Amino acid sequence: MSAASNPIFMLYIILYKIIKVNFQYSMKRKIFVILPCLFLYLVALSTENEEINKQIEFQTQKFKYILETAAKYHPDSLDIVKISDEAFASLLQAMDKESFYYDKSMLKRVQESHAGVSYGIGIETISIDDTIFVFQVFENTPADSAGIEIGDVILEVDGIPASGKTKSEIDELISGDDGTEVNILIKSINSNNELNYKVIRKDILMPGLTTAYMFPKTNIGIFVINRFSENTSSEFKSKAQSMLQSGMKRVIIDVRNNPGGYMTVVDEILDYFINGEKLLTKAVSGSPDFSAEIYSNPGDFLEDMPIIVLVDENSASGSEILAGVVQDYDRGIVIGKRTYGKGTIQRIWNMNDTTGFKLTVGKYYTPSGRDVQKKNTDMDYELSGKLNSKVDLKEYKSKIDELGGFGKVELYKSESGRVIVGGGGVVPDVIVDKDTLTQLTNLLIRHGLFFRWSIMFKSKKGSEIKDIYGSDFRKFNEEFQITDELIREFAAYCLNKNLWNTDMYNQDKSYFLTYLKASIANVIWGYDAFSEILCVVDNQLVAAVLETPKAAAMIIE
Repeated sequence: MSAASNPIFMLYIILYKIIKVNFQYSMKRKIFVILPCLFLYLVALSTENEEINKQIEFQTQKFKYILETAAKYHPDSLDIVKISDEAFASLLQAMDKESFYYDKSMLKRVQESHAGVSYGIGIETISIDDTIFVFQVFENTPADSAGIEIGDVILEVDGIPASGKTKSEIDELISGDDGTEVNILIKSINSNNELNYKVIRKDILMPGLTTAYMFPKTNIGIFVINRFSENTSSEFKSKAQSMLQSGMKRVIIDVRNNPGGYMTVVDEILDYFINGEKLLTKAVSGSPDFSAEIYSNPGDFLEDMPIIVLVDENSASGSEILAGVVQDYDRGIVIGKRTYGKGTIQRIWNMNDTTGFKLTVGKYYTPSGRDVQKKNTDMDYELSGKLNSKVDLKEYKSKIDELGGFGKVELYKSESGRVIVGGGGVVPDVIVDKDTLTQLTNLLIRHGLFFRWSIMFKSKKGSEIKDIYGSDFRKFNEEFQITDELIREFAAYCLNKNLWNTDMYNQDKSYFLTYLKASIANVIWGYDAFSEILCVVDNQLVAAVLETPKAAAMIIE
């Protein structure tokens, strides 16, 4: 490379001329000192980048050489693509646990999840004892139009038996491009006959807002968000406006088990509640491409609405930022369990062969400066063993003081001066454990026995139930009783599966009866009915409902 074409040499010439001019005009001496320093920094940076590029090239050649040698000498027939996929996955995991490699099918599923779009027929499946059931049928989808129902058993997909297949494998077979046909052989829940359905696939919007309803006999709107996908903000706004007209006065946003999603969508939902032009999230990265500060816009429709955010240990990323912002601005109350602790920013790159990878590029911070990324300190574990099932933030801080942890645990202040505990994740203002259930109830739920028995009930009594209640599951909830006779039938069914204990049933009786009724409603009317009926025995949700007067008082203050 000639001196004239060397960028460092050209930079030196430019800097030299600037220095010369500054010197000739007798500018301040510090200019003369700073510019050479800048030059040396740029030279060092360029040298560092050149060294990194050399290392990348050398390691790439090593990888290529290993593959070539293995292909030539390994005694087995090698799948080069599969081997490379596994190597790429390990490479990204070696950087950090939030960076991932996606093969073609994985990338497609991730893109669908983020976009809130499913390419298929509009059903959700569940696998119970090696049997694939239709668990949900979404309205106005090809499956709904074809007459497929909750509780139907999938026997074959395009001639491929479902027996021995996992749920994800069956879902993969059912999904496909818009306009293509899939043949599904089903054992009908109603007739018990085998029926073949030819269904045309289409692009289906999958809601990030799982369900929304008024908590029974209150004016409190419950919004369950499972993921912040592209359409979640507009879904939330549409439902909230509708519920306002129905008399909604307070809001609970349930982000338990919500892994996150698009942070822009989280900011849009926060903007509905935050008054004025305030910082919502701050993204910090070594690259300006991923650094940003997002502010709210003044004048939105829920700025005076009391709000509670319900979280648990599986609430991550965007869910944690949502809860953190509500805390930082004293905008409402956060209830539940300490959150997962994922505050890093990831971006996805697509590659030419339709694979891709997700790479960590920075961190998110709440307005108070909190980094919600998990720290895993000893203090976290000590506290978890000392807290009762329901405590407020004041008791949490006293426990930290008791353990001598103020030097270990980061503390922040809200807009009004409240102390907020940092150190990773979001510590709720009120800590509430999940429902404490016996082993019997947990096993029956885990093994799908409530669901399977409800399917049997629907096949016998479903038509009668629909004749009485039509589409009004709320009337069903008020009037239908789980009788002793039904419990005996259910107990006999469970005993046949070697799962029953009368003492445990009596201990969980209130929850048990409600869950069984909700399960029946689920197979007849769907998940909205299940959620609304079960909510009254959801320990954390009930605690959130009871805290709404305090959230309302914060608005007045």
